[in-house]
Amino acid sequence: MPITQRAWRDATVIHVDDVFTYRNRKDFSSVVTAYGASGGRHLIVDLHEATYMDSSALGLLALTS
Repeated sequence: MPITQRAWRDATVIHVDDVFTYRNRKDFSSVVTAYGASGGRHLIVDLHEATYMDSSALGLLALTS
């Protein structure tokens, strides 16, 4: 699975591996929703291993709060 999450200190880290596109938007959204439901305060989106990101993924990042 190219999108995973883990706890790091007082933050949740979402790691995107390989590609981040419209096809895996639901995986990303479900991880962000779980983060919000947990009452987390800090969210880090780790894209250092992402090799490609389309405009849908960019839009998801822009809407993530």
